Amino acid sequence: LEKRRICMKKYSIILSFILLLAVAASASAITYNDNYVVGNNGYTSPYAGAIVETFGENGLIQTGWTITGNYDIVLGTSTSASAPWWTDPIEKPAGARDTSYYLTVPFNVNQFPQSATIMFGGNPYNYLGLWWGSMDTYNTLELLGLNGDVIATYTGGTWSVGNGNQVSSTTNMYRNLYDMPNFYGVKITSTSYAFELDNLAVGYNVVPEPATMLLLGLGLVGLAGAGRKFKK
Repeated sequence: LEKRRICMKKYSIILSFILLLAVAASASAITYNDNYVVGNNGYTSPYAGAIVETFGENGLIQTGWTITGNYDIVLGTSTSASAPWWTDPIEKPAGARDTSYYLTVPFNVNQFPQSATIMFGGNPYNYLGLWWGSMDTYNTLELLGLNGDVIATYTGGTWSVGNGNQVSSTTNMYRNLYDMPNFYGVKITSTSYAFELDNLAVGYNVVPEPATMLLLGLGLVGLAGAGRKFKK
């Protein structure tokens, strides 16, 4: 029993050390992933404390946020907008789409600017998450400073082939960007139809939801057990 207690303590120390290393590594560089949880009628942020904009029928739901430019908030799929696709067949059948309101840019591709800007009421954030549908190389996402200066720029081709496939897990995903420099808004641009997104999330120094941390812990414990079995 004492030997087992010592082993468990050792693995607890190893787990804590690994988590500390993960935190240190994430603090040193911008980090990206496509993790998500199911909520808000679709894929949404897996990070505790994140503020999630779900785009209600009448526009933004967050108090103090503003949106300007060439955009529309729509329901369903049309000739100019494709609702983000569910890429997880466990949660929804193949071909299922976002059934809630989402943001599409531009509203009219023949009008300028072909973009929309969302400002977060003067609050700084260093985490951004979004459910990005049918990612195209002509979709551009910019993070903005307090005065509208561009801090970082990404396109639909940054993390995908960017061919606009409406029913592919490589072009429909929940994309997380964290450990970012402070930003105060986003600019969404598309030179053709369209840049579609939903469940836009922001936060400051966000951490994984408890369930995510539990899965990580169980995985590490499993690895430790496998190592012990191998030594025998």
